Amino acid sequence: MDFESNNTLSIRVKATDSHGGTMDKIFKIFVLNIIEDFDNDGIEDHFDSDDDNDSFSDQVEIAYGSDPMDPNSVANKAPTEISLTNNNITESQSVGSYIGNLLAVDSDINSSHLFSLVDNNQSANNHLFYIDTNNSLRTATVFKYIENNSSYKIRIKVFDEHNASLEKAFNIRIKKNETQNFRLGKPTVSIDVSGRASFNTIISLEKNSTLPSFKYEIAKSEDFSDILFNTNGIINNNEIIGSTYNLEENSSYFTRALAKQNGNTIISDTVQFDTYSIPSFKWWLALESNEIGWRNLDWLGTFLPHDSGWIYHHSIGWLYAQPGKEDDFWFWSKTYGWIWTQNGIYPFLYQNNKSNWLYILGIKDGKAVFHDYSNESME
Repeated sequence: MDFESNNTLSIRVKATDSHGGTMDKIFKIFVLNIIEDFDNDGIEDHFDSDDDNDSFSDQVEIAYGSDPMDPNSVANKAPTEISLTNNNITESQSVGSYIGNLLAVDSDINSSHLFSLVDNNQSANNHLFYIDTNNSLRTATVFKYIENNSSYKIRIKVFDEHNASLEKAFNIRIKKNETQNFRLGKPTVSIDVSGRASFNTIISLEKNSTLPSFKYEIAKSEDFSDILFNTNGIINNNEIIGSTYNLEENSSYFTRALAKQNGNTIISDTVQFDTYSIPSFKWWLALESNEIGWRNLDWLGTFLPHDSGWIYHHSIGWLYAQPGKEDDFWFWSKTYGWIWTQNGIYPFLYQNNKSNWLYILGIKDGKAVFHDYSNESME
């Protein structure tokens, strides 16, 4: 019985007794209404054009072949194609550079789409890219053109508003920047006995080129998504040199040289290197000691060493000392950071964090007076 289609029914009843006497009478049967609201949207089903509230009308669903009383059965088809308006980018562009826009082909009119990078076949380089809120594919790292090896595989998935989806793999190609007037070679790395890592990179330079500043990036992963720190590089003839102490023993690292020029970020090839255990040694034991422990190095002066590696220099104060192989030292100072000097160069000291030279003019009140070449000041 359905109140909405027929709420009053008519029947005729005939009664017959045991002697064959009969009588007929007509009765009306009234169907009472029950409010039916399958999707609980406040609209009675009889007047509701979308009984399962899935945004497809009952009429459309019946014509499509889906169930109008099942919100999970919709009159919707998955996208049939994903396209990318451009799949190549010139090397040396900064992180976040635009590559192309993602588009979906969908037979459903006015469908909306959401794109994402997904792990599956041909998705090894997904982490080097990202998709912004405008469905644009962008770079998540700086790329360097490498002959015969500048293609990166990504996999993209598109969802429509009903969660129907499609996946497709793409190759992103890196083009050579023909206007780039210098290139960086592959760095070499050496670790000395004190644990200092030294970096050298050949630079290929066109004549009359203006050089930017250089630095080395150190990371734990090859894609440099987790850069630990940077160290400045300086030009020495046709090489960029740099060094650092900030490394853990028995660990693997990646490094590359990097420079910025005209809005571009030029990088070298990437090199992996390993550190090792640094033997504990007391380099000062070879020097003669007085009765209270002070020692003297003819070119550096007198100092009081400590087993921790710290020394108290007679004029500079507390320094953490790391000796090199060529009668040189890296010192860490609370005031100046890492400073380097060498027999024949001292009292000049190279200040690593500023790529700057300091010079000890003399001693005043027992303390060294420095001339800072970066600002021509004394302190």
